[in-house]
Amino acid sequence: MLNRVHLNLSWQIGKRTCLIVVLGLIAGNGFCQEVEVDPELATEGSRKVGPFYLRGYLVIQDVGYDDNVFLEGEGEGDTTATMGPRVEALVRFGDRGGLRIFQQFDYVAFGNNTELNHWNRDSRAKGIFLLKRVRWSLENSYLSRDERPNPEIDDRVRRNDHALTGEIRTVNLGRAEIDLVLRHQKIEYDPDDLASERIALRLNRDADTVALTGAFQLLPKTAFTLTGEWIEDDFVHDLEGRDTTSRSILAGARMDPSASLQGYFQVGVISLDARSRPESDYRGWVGDGKLTTLLGRRGRVKLTGLRGLEFSTLVENLYFVNTVLTVAYEYSLTRKGSAELLYGWGRNRYPNEVTRLGENPFQGIREDHLNRYQITYRYRANEQYVFELKGQRSIRDSTDDYLDRTRNFYTVGLTYRF
Repeated sequence: MLNRVHLNLSWQIGKRTCLIVVLGLIAGNGFCQEVEVDPELATEGSRKVGPFYLRGYLVIQDVGYDDNVFLEGEGEGDTTATMGPRVEALVRFGDRGGLRIFQQFDYVAFGNNTELNHWNRDSRAKGIFLLKRVRWSLENSYLSRDERPNPEIDDRVRRNDHALTGEIRTVNLGRAEIDLVLRHQKIEYDPDDLASERIALRLNRDADTVALTGAFQLLPKTAFTLTGEWIEDDFVHDLEGRDTTSRSILAGARMDPSASLQGYFQVGVISLDARSRPESDYRGWVGDGKLTTLLGRRGRVKLTGLRGLEFSTLVENLYFVNTVLTVAYEYSLTRKGSAELLYGWGRNRYPNEVTRLGENPFQGIREDHLNRYQITYRYRANEQYVFELKGQRSIRDSTDDYLDRTRNFYTVGLTYRF
């Protein structure tokens, strides 16, 4: 059952979001300048029901067979399926503001291991309003998932992620744009057993973020970006001195959707200070990006990349460096059907030596190499139906042989849009 405290808190913040939107619109009535409709206030593809613009989806995904449900050395296979509704609702106040609400529930079921059956939930409420050349927004989000939260953790554990995000962004300033984001985030893992208790002990935390981005349109379809970010993580159980402060600066580019090369990328440096254990400080480069372009008349190439820090549950390591690269090629077989081949490579590197006792003990620097092979067939019958058939093989090759894993996952899925 979902936590009633989180539901009440989400409702209270949702009401505050609505109030801020209304007050902002009242304050903005004196401005008569024409503005473009914000993309998040667009109503295309929605049905108008009273004051609401609605979009509804029924998603059936990951229906198939997983040959390593518990992600163990010798895996146990089982059938699985995920199904649930998704609803988007928009209330508009002219072209200057509105309230967007998103609600998603997914039920995950297993054939034999029914103790793994669970619900996942994703809820968001975002108020938006524009005053002259400034766009203001406040978003309250709550995510509750009983899944593997990062590449290090093999156990399914429920993560509750509650965030309140405020954003101020300039609009219609010619070639320049400034974006300021303030976020408070609470991350909690439910301690249901011994494994999840260890995860909760080392990962439950509050995180405060301040990010400032400047974008400069130096080319017709390309904006160059510069982002500075400050994050402070305060852990609930700081017995091991895990509280940190990080500062990063990243430079990159953002391409227009109509350009031949679409997407974004940014690369920079991060400085992480562990306040109570300076030997765990980190200085290094980070970045992320997603790029796509047409290749020939029917093909499309997709590239994604990520390098960053993830907090670790290992007592010897405060974090590990996570690097992920994927390349995919999608080819249109027919007007409605396409096939995609994807290869993903990843590496998790731990800075300090790890000692693991047990039947096959290990001592040394842990480094996990991850490989993913995936083939997907998509059939878009019309604007309402999308069918997907997927096969995926994942391999983890670690310097600690006890942690080597292989998983094959074969699924079908269907998205129906009301």
